[in-house]
Amino acid sequence: PEYWRAGTADDQKLLRTLSTPHLLDRVAKGYPALWSKLTPPEVKDEAQFAIARYVLEAEDPTLVLMHVWATDDAQHAHGPRSAQAKQAIEDVDKLLGDLLAQLEQSPDWDRTLLVVVSDHGFAAVEQEIQLDVLFAQHGLIDANGARAFSIANGGSAYVYATDSAAREAALAVATELGPRARVIEPDEVATLGGDADAAFAVIAAPGFSFGTKRTGAAFAVTPGRGTHGYHPADPNMAASFLALGGRVQPRDLGTIRMIDIAPTVARWLGVALPSATGAPIDLAAR
Repeated sequence: PEYWRAGTADDQKLLRTLSTPHLLDRVAKGYPALWSKLTPPEVKDEAQFAIARYVLEAEDPTLVLMHVWATDDAQHAHGPRSAQAKQAIEDVDKLLGDLLAQLEQSPDWDRTLLVVVSDHGFAAVEQEIQLDVLFAQHGLIDANGARAFSIANGGSAYVYATDSAAREAALAVATELGPRARVIEPDEVATLGGDADAAFAVIAAPGFSFGTKRTGAAFAVTPGRGTHGYHPADPNMAASFLALGGRVQPRDLGTIRMIDIAPTVARWLGVALPSATGAPIDLAAR
């Protein structure tokens, strides 16, 4: 697990406590750099892959889940098409290649499924809009509380209001953003699977995003150069799905639904998910 609460070397104590007893120490015997690359300030994906490769070799697992963070971190900081993002992708590709080579040499390769997925795409960003600062400037947020406020999600934000008057006032503020953003009314929010309790939502235009501050400037340069959370139809938000295995039929699946991923893996494992809303994808060779 990833527990970096303090962002210091002391996080190692938490990792030791919450991980499988003695597992990380066993990994470290064959990979001495583990602790220096698994805890702040220099966390590296190399450590995650070292753990995964050890578990696959020594523990005979049924299911291994691993989070790769460097590609997300580089794109947030420098932008999705930056040199740093491209280097992060190359680094992870090399680590994946080594893992795949290990799996292909395993006697269980014909029963193995390796799935590489992302949870979102990325878009370049330069300006950050602080909706709550604008609401405060219009008297909707003060020391006594908020009549309207936002929950920012990068390229979009939900707006909540205490009553219809506050909603109309907040809507007027959001509409004044002009070409920098557009309002999504509740019916469209519901169609997209969004929060039905929101008064409305706002989608930022390309190059813009939403922040979470309530004081300071309403518009400012973003601290990073990439984010996500825009309209689902934005092609930049498309995520990735790659599946490899001894019995996987190579082909282009086109666009799939994210809710189909868990049922797909479950079917491969022979596990039933009766309450799943998604449907399994047939990956096996015919």
